[in-house]
Amino acid sequence: MEDEQVYDRMRRKVLWSIVNGLYLVGSRYEDDCNVMTCSFVTQVATSPKLVGIGVETESKSAELIEKSKAYTLMFLRRDQREIVRKFVKPALCDLGKHEINGYPYEEASVAKAPILKDVLAYVECSVYKELRFDSHIFFIGEVVNVGSNATPAPDGTPAADSRVLEVLRMEDTNMHYGG
Repeated sequence: MEDEQVYDRMRRKVLWSIVNGLYLVGSRYEDDCNVMTCSFVTQVATSPKLVGIGVETESKSAELIEKSKAYTLMFLRRDQREIVRKFVKPALCDLGKHEINGYPYEEASVAKAPILKDVLAYVECSVYKELRFDSHIFFIGEVVNVGSNATPAPDGTPAADSRVLEVLRMEDTNMHYGG
């Protein structure tokens, strides 16, 4: 029993050390929408431009993405760590006010999925392929649009207008997921 616990702690420590960003994923189907925190994100291919996200199989987001065949992936600044905790449970979406958990959003061109107004950058994706696992569905999305809603820098330079975006990472928080 003790050997299993030692092994489990080691496995979690090793897998948690994989460098992961923290992102928000928006989804919508008809009058139901959601935003969730996501750390399982990767670029999959450059031709076509594909981005993959791992979403818990039983989650509200998985259901909405499966139905709509689309999602948004939002990139957060490193100083936006408080936002990710607001979206670890199903969100409260007010379509009339264009707010989700109290944050204003705009609608993506694909399936009207939410994009929070002050994210560093975002991509809109159409589902290209799904891979099913026991715990997660890996949605591979084709990038159909990219943009930024972030407040410009004091000198007027767009916030996402740098060579490398300084995005929020798992290590910027005390959160651990996976492993």
